[in-house]
Amino acid sequence: LLVNLDYEQNNQQQNELELTARTQLAEQSLLFSVTDRSDQQQDLQSYQFDMSGELMQNRYGRLNYQNNFLLQHSSSGRDLKQAYNRFNYSYSGFSVNNLLQWQNVNEQSKVYGATRVQGRIGRLYSRFGFDYLLSPDSDILSYQAEFNRSITAKLQAELTLKNTLNENIQSADLGLNWQNDDFNLSSTINYDSNDNWLVSLYSRFSFGYDAENNRTFMSNRSLTSTGSLLVKVFLDQNNNGIMDPDEQGVAGIKVKGLQNYRQAITDENGIALLTSMPANRTTDIVLDRDSFPDPFFVPAHDGFSITPRAGFIEYMDYPLNNASEIEGVVYKQQGEHTQIQPYAKITLLDQNDKEVANTQAAYDGYYLFTDLRPGQYRAVVDDSFKERKALKNTQQVTVDLSAAGDVLVGVDFTLKSLEEVSGTIVNAGNFSSLMMLKAYLRLISPRLKLQQQDVFYIHDQQQSKYILALGYAEQAQPEFADLCQSLIQQGLQCDIEQRTILH
Repeated sequence: LLVNLDYEQNNQQQNELELTARTQLAEQSLLFSVTDRSDQQQDLQSYQFDMSGELMQNRYGRLNYQNNFLLQHSSSGRDLKQAYNRFNYSYSGFSVNNLLQWQNVNEQSKVYGATRVQGRIGRLYSRFGFDYLLSPDSDILSYQAEFNRSITAKLQAELTLKNTLNENIQSADLGLNWQNDDFNLSSTINYDSNDNWLVSLYSRFSFGYDAENNRTFMSNRSLTSTGSLLVKVFLDQNNNGIMDPDEQGVAGIKVKGLQNYRQAITDENGIALLTSMPANRTTDIVLDRDSFPDPFFVPAHDGFSITPRAGFIEYMDYPLNNASEIEGVVYKQQGEHTQIQPYAKITLLDQNDKEVANTQAAYDGYYLFTDLRPGQYRAVVDDSFKERKALKNTQQVTVDLSAAGDVLVGVDFTLKSLEEVSGTIVNAGNFSSLMMLKAYLRLISPRLKLQQQDVFYIHDQQQSKYILALGYAEQAQPEFADLCQSLIQQGLQCDIEQRTILH
């Protein structure tokens, strides 16, 4: 339940008290309001009840309704009682709307209504309707037909034919609307059977000033109550994120606001202006890759967010990079020879070990990464693949991609089979998951003086467990017993055991 109480008063002896209550019951919206208004001419009391909602929504269509009851009493002697019902049924692009209204003014009643049927057939939108009177007499007051069609993407035509029977007037309206990015132009020609005619022409536009580039611009939407964003898209030749004097803007790129559905295309200077962005509503700004004039361009980042301010122009640069490619083959070493290792999953990591891309080698071991930004990367073969195939790395694969756009060929991987060795390990515990093992190691490390290069884990696939090993040697070492005893004294598990491992 939402209740609102509003009171206003001024020095002109005008005051108004309004109480409104809103709620929802069984998915139906209910509203009740009381208004008491007075001024020097009259006092007015008003009571209103409104109920609306959805009655049906299924494969046979959708049916909505609205009922309204209004009671007004005025000290000037005008008493109004009114009730109306409105319903709308829609199905497959067509809809029927009907309004039925009863009105009583000073004990004189009448009932009238209006019906509209509308839909689209191909590119032609049509609406037919008629107004009628049921009481005190039954009569058709008027009927009309409206047709709307887009002639081009920016030009629409409207034709309205109307016959007002109670006044015996027939009329026709023809309108043309031209929508340009800078302004809207509308014209109307009206003629009726009494030889009355009307010709109108009006335009809507807004002016703005770009202080950074010292130029004016126009828009067909309001600029004062909404925000604007000027984006400069350029090719960043040195990958410094700044448009240097020798760098050029890129034309023809579509800049999109994802949440506010605004978009613009960069001009010959690489500038795109997004106008009429809802104020104080954050949106993400991205580039449409399909609009890039060169397929080897990539955005320097994934986009940015902005919160427009009413009446202000925000300025942002959006750099592009030349894309790089990396390709190679995955091999498996067999003695002094190598053979193709197919279907290896390869991941590309950046300097922060964040995954940038991943791919799977083909049947012939060939893999390819495309659309890469400048920077240093490290390529790794997926651990689960190596574990499943009992393979290990023989080298680290790192690359440094320049801002010019590189195509690196022959970035190959050579894997080799794990070797089976037997020896002694310090078993600090068995774990059901690798994450639990790592968490446990972080907890005990401050208590022990561990050599990080001696710590490793063993994945026992037969028993589905991970073993934390704090040391390994072919023969048991005296320090193994000291390390185990230190753990046991702290109430932790530790065993020295012989084990065959793959390494």
